Amino acid sequence: MATRARQSLEKLITRNPDICGGSPVIAGTRVRVSDIVRYSRIHQDSARALKALTSINTRQFEAAMTHYRAHRPQIEAEIKEDEAAAPA
Repeated sequence: MATRARQSLEKLITRNPDICGGSPVIAGTRVRVSDIVRYSRIHQDSARALKALTSINTRQFEAAMTHYRAHRPQIEAEIKEDEAAAPA
């Protein structure tokens, strides 16, 4: 993906310590990038994951996945923390 297009998508991702503990989210929502990654894994197909994520659009989904690829270690750590904190 061209740098300019990637930067445009990255603008759709925000971080605010007062929203979802500072996790990266889709701008204007509380939908975390890590949650989108999990949906993508569960549904094993981006189209099916996007259909399940009714509160975001295709461009927002692409922005989240672009952010994930650029910040994979941090997002993976967040996913692991969430899984460890989940009740058994």
